[in-house]
Amino acid sequence: MPTHIEHVSPYPRQQVHHLDPESAGQAFEDELRALQADRLRLKAQRNRYYAAGRMLIAPLFLVGAVLKLFTFDQTRLAMQSMGLRDATVLLTGAIVVEIIGGALIAVGYRVRNAAIGMIIYLAAITLVMHGDVTVEANRISILANLAFIGALTMLVGHGAGPLSVDRWLKRANAIR
Repeated sequence: MPTHIEHVSPYPRQQVHHLDPESAGQAFEDELRALQADRLRLKAQRNRYYAAGRMLIAPLFLVGAVLKLFTFDQTRLAMQSMGLRDATVLLTGAIVVEIIGGALIAVGYRVRNAAIGMIIYLAAITLVMHGDVTVEANRISILANLAFIGALTMLVGHGAGPLSVDRWLKRANAIR
């Protein structure tokens, strides 16, 4: 008389009834392989999304630096009208910080340090340039900068991710 064995996995794709233990064992192994393939696919997908998200943060700084370069005199005069001394030096420093920080974040190199630096930079810019909350444009800029700081904070917490120069260097050093 055949024994009736029911195969139930913790993540069932379908419930399968088997009359012999060998078939049940094979079905269980098939289910485990399918689950492992799903996990690998989801992990690869998350890695791509994370890298895309990291790279989408970078244009905030890179495009900002380029725009400052093209409108250098206008931006410098606007900074001077706000009472900032040495606007030329400050603006040049801002451009350098934005290019370096944006580039490091884009390629995923020393991302935690770059993100911390950009958080400090954005906090300072927010306070100095957008401190007058009675102006609606400043309130909007403050909220936008807080959102960017939130994204940068996630980079501090999670690092560059698997699709990055940081991870490539880590693997290269492990091989040596």
